[in-house]
Amino acid sequence: MKEINALKRTLFCTDFSASADAAFGYACGIARASGGRIVVMHGVTSTYEDPEYVSFVAPDLRMQIDDGIRGRVEQELQQRCTALCPADTACEVLVLKGTPAEKILDVAAGKGIDLIIVGSRGQTAMGHVFMGSVAQRVGQNSRVPVLLVPAST
Repeated sequence: MKEINALKRTLFCTDFSASADAAFGYACGIARASGGRIVVMHGVTSTYEDPEYVSFVAPDLRMQIDDGIRGRVEQELQQRCTALCPADTACEVLVLKGTPAEKILDVAAGKGIDLIIVGSRGQTAMGHVFMGSVAQRVGQNSRVPVLLVPAST
């Protein structure tokens, strides 16, 4: 049996949805109870990588847009950490470009994460068929436990 004190490194992943907001409370509570730290991350996918846009948006402009988005997301995550996490809880913010599920699994492996916490939006069966689910892909492929938190908690 794993005790909460053993969960020293928690990875909280957000898409800024209501379920992610609910999950953040769990991440802060677990980090506080274990005396651990939280890595808060968001995966940014750029619409400017779409071939339709690449043909007419200059590379320098695409980079500026991506950097601007990344900067705003980092600022928002840092503000949430400051507002919602206890002052004595270490909170590292990561904004990574790429496919969210892949980036989550990469960070978990690279940082020795003990627990991944993600919000679950509760898509319908058809939603999973057509779009898939980041939470579902992470849960199926993770080597560490994954806590899925619905928005209604």
